[in-house]
Amino acid sequence: MNQSNLEKPLKVYNASAGSGKTYQLVLQFLRLLLANKKEHSISEIIAMTFTNKAANEMKYRIIESIFGLSNYPNNIDETTKSYIKTLKKIDGFTETEITETAKKQIKKLLHSYEEFHVMTIDKFNLKLIRQFSRDLDLPGQFEVILEEKEIIEQSIDLLISNVGNEKHKESTELVYDYAKKNIDDGKRWDIRNQMIDFAEILNKETYFPKIEELKHQEINANDFKKWNDKIKKINSEYEQLTTNAFNIYNKLNINDDALPGKSTVGKQLRKMEHYDSLEQEINKTTINNCSKEPGKGRVFPKELQEAIELAHKYRMVNLRAYEITNLLKNNFHKVALLRFISDEISNIKSADQIIRISEFNKLISKLIQDSSTPYIYERIGTKYNHFLLDEFQDTSRLQWLNMIPLIEESISNGNTNFIVGDPKQAIYRFRNGLAEQFVHLPKIYNPENHSYLNEKSNFFKLNGKKETLKQNRRSSKSIVNFNNNLFKKLAGKLPDNSKGFYDSVQQETYRNETGYVHLISKETEDGDLMKKQVNHIINFIERCEKDGYKRGDICILNNNNSPLNLWGIELIKKNILVVSSDSLFIKNEPKVSLFISYLKRRVNPKNKAEIKHFAYLFFKIKGDQNKYWTYFDEVLQNNKKRKRFNDKRFVNENFIAYKDLFFEYQNIYGLLQKFYKLMDWNELENAYLHHLSDIVFNYQNEKSGDIHSFLTYFEKNADKMSVQIPETENAIKMMSIHKSKGLQFPIVILPNIDFSIQLFSLNKFLLKIDDEITHTSLKKNTQIEELKKAYNEESNQILTDKINLLYVALTRAQDRIYGINYHKKDRLGIVIHNEIEQDKTHKKNEDSYTWGKEIPRSKIKARRQEDFFVPSLQSDSLWFPDIALSKRKKDSSLIKEQRFGNAFHLLISEVNYPRDLENKLNSFVQLGKIEICFKEELKNKVNSLFNNIEYQNLLKKNTKIISEPNIIIDGINIKRPDKIIFKKNETNIIEFKTGQENEKHQLQLREYANYLRQMNLPKLRGFLYYTNQDYLLEINL
Repeated sequence: MNQSNLEKPLKVYNASAGSGKTYQLVLQFLRLLLANKKEHSISEIIAMTFTNKAANEMKYRIIESIFGLSNYPNNIDETTKSYIKTLKKIDGFTETEITETAKKQIKKLLHSYEEFHVMTIDKFNLKLIRQFSRDLDLPGQFEVILEEKEIIEQSIDLLISNVGNEKHKESTELVYDYAKKNIDDGKRWDIRNQMIDFAEILNKETYFPKIEELKHQEINANDFKKWNDKIKKINSEYEQLTTNAFNIYNKLNINDDALPGKSTVGKQLRKMEHYDSLEQEINKTTINNCSKEPGKGRVFPKELQEAIELAHKYRMVNLRAYEITNLLKNNFHKVALLRFISDEISNIKSADQIIRISEFNKLISKLIQDSSTPYIYERIGTKYNHFLLDEFQDTSRLQWLNMIPLIEESISNGNTNFIVGDPKQAIYRFRNGLAEQFVHLPKIYNPENHSYLNEKSNFFKLNGKKETLKQNRRSSKSIVNFNNNLFKKLAGKLPDNSKGFYDSVQQETYRNETGYVHLISKETEDGDLMKKQVNHIINFIERCEKDGYKRGDICILNNNNSPLNLWGIELIKKNILVVSSDSLFIKNEPKVSLFISYLKRRVNPKNKAEIKHFAYLFFKIKGDQNKYWTYFDEVLQNNKKRKRFNDKRFVNENFIAYKDLFFEYQNIYGLLQKFYKLMDWNELENAYLHHLSDIVFNYQNEKSGDIHSFLTYFEKNADKMSVQIPETENAIKMMSIHKSKGLQFPIVILPNIDFSIQLFSLNKFLLKIDDEITHTSLKKNTQIEELKKAYNEESNQILTDKINLLYVALTRAQDRIYGINYHKKDRLGIVIHNEIEQDKTHKKNEDSYTWGKEIPRSKIKARRQEDFFVPSLQSDSLWFPDIALSKRKKDSSLIKEQRFGNAFHLLISEVNYPRDLENKLNSFVQLGKIEICFKEELKNKVNSLFNNIEYQNLLKKNTKIISEPNIIIDGINIKRPDKIIFKKNETNIIEFKTGQENEKHQLQLREYANYLRQMNLPKLRGFLYYTNQDYLLEINL
């Protein structure tokens, strides 16, 4: 590529909403392809983004664009024309060069699609982890855990199950004491859910360094007693001082009217008789009057003043120590239990061969630090020369630090790289996104001022350039101008460290249409708020339909799902069809509910409530709910007439007999299919039933075929189980603002923009205070500076988060925005109201503020279809990795060797003697664990091993053989030698290597020996077996 045109190898785009960032990313991808004429050029480019949805959109757009260029001039769509024009202007390519190169790349893409690298950052990380699994001491066939709450629950269940076990005396005492403390505090004694709640902090990347400190922090039960005694002592001494002040006052017998401050001081002094805690303060009026002469006609003896001042000074001197001690004492059990829960998680990970997705970045960080960039590329078999990073504002700190060495290598070689983001759209802080990193680009964000990062930052600054994409191609004029004005003012409310997010908030308009913004803004009144919101929503919908818009053009957005569900229910009652993730939960389908009720009946046949619930659902589906009541018989009970449901008659009349309803089955999936047949349901005609079949089938294969465990799983995950149903032009879309990110709609309705900006006490944080890690909520009024500072920082972050969320919501619309702002004090709504009141560009009618004009759709220029990408049947959540082996480059000898090495290690871990080889090899091939192309070579290599005389000698007279044993170090780290052969008087450690000899192999073997030596095993001997040379080398340990 023409370097003079690019200027610098690192290009950073600040891309506000609607500015065409996807167009720019695709354009840069095309420029790289066209500039690099090598056959494998597409494999040298990697584009990474945050979600599956974004990755799929980018893939789709790139392929579509390359295809469009390859067909030019036959393909004359506007986007292709624009790309041709830009490529000719910027890089001087001819049309022939562009089309011919595009044809070659399309052909390459069709034949080697696996070399087309567009993925999420997590998927790239997994690719590295899989290739370096042995270097990171991970099991070769590890599984990635996505639902991290499950492993936390499992670890807590394990911790609780060990209560009473002599080997777990320390944790037993902690669990007992924590339960007792909860009872003393008036909380529930059942502590499991509370432990799950506070243990979720272990999954947060932000706290990983503190969690590591916590693992090594000494937990001493005596600390709790020490802190408790200190608090008692402080309270006791304060009580003596306040009681002394009261006694002096009481002896003096002074009337309130004679005191300075009158009853305010008098009441305070009488209260001090009962003070028993440092938390009870002396009011300011009393304290202020202690330092001055009483006024005319007032009495305040010096002795009393000094006693009060002494008590007050004691309180102020000891208040910080008291607060810290109290904080440490109150959170002692939680902090101690966090350490034990963390240990149990490590044990589960080791036993089940799993890693948590939250650990990806931490593992990669270790890998990047320990390996050179060329070595990493050598291992993964692909060298990436160009990096394109999208949605950079959502990238976490560790993710960026891990990418820096790879991008630095690319820049050093003069290769071009692109980073795109918008800090105004940073709404994933709860997923560790750190938008400050983007604001600092091309410099590297380095708040800790690390010297090695300063050096790299200077390098990036020298070789990078940031540009702003100023033009909004999505929204009409009134919407762009409204957002420009509003967010310019709201940016002034942001804390200093977030103000830079909105440096590029002012956008230029591209579209000529006027557009329309309509806000209803007033203070919340008494009455049914939801009813008012729904009435406004219906009015907005009718106005849009009157102007020629279809319901499918409208999207209702909100910052959380609960109100969306309520609004959706009310709209459906008014015969307005809606499509939303809430309305598509399979648990809301009556037939699914009937099957779940059926399972509950089988698990507990005597549950009377479930018996009636099953019958009620049965007749609801039949459309004859009145018939349900005919099965209640009148009976006499305790001389009173009662209604009792007759289940026997219900079953006999509707299912012939109990044996026909409660039939035999082999597994839960078979049970489901038989139930469908019994009910005469065709799952292919009902997306909910079909999806339930998939869920049951996968659960049975991956977890269990047990009904009880499935019911537990279903109830826990029902809020995540939804079907993907195609949208229709007759249905209103409803979604959370987070899910709307990256999308656009002709019309957006926001029924509630009065977002909360408060920090709630339920939010917990890990803080280091006076060298102690503690788990606590944050406070504004405290003597603990660390707590106050954290409170202010978090409050500022919440304000930034909510303004960013509003920005995302208000920039989704193309033609119209309708918003409702029934605001309360101390929330974002009042801030918005004050700003729009001061804005003189609006028209006002009572509580309605409008900008622009409602124009019929027929008068708006038709939009190109490709402007709006919606991936079909695609989750917009974070990437869910495919645990199966990914496709690799077939023509890469290095990768083939790596795959063969993995296959050899898998096979030899299961084969200890020649007689086992044939069956195990055939089984692994059948199961797809070993590629069939390796079968014969593996068979020959393993036979060569068993025919090796020296290896045969090792096997002779062995007492035991262990393959890939876990050597647990410090209860956390794990080492795993390939095989240990035990004999009566010696222990033989064997490592198998499918590559060339390397000194690192000997160091690795000696490391294993050092750990095994601590187990007092008999004479240790170490061997390296190289499969290519059929060579067994003994190492001096």
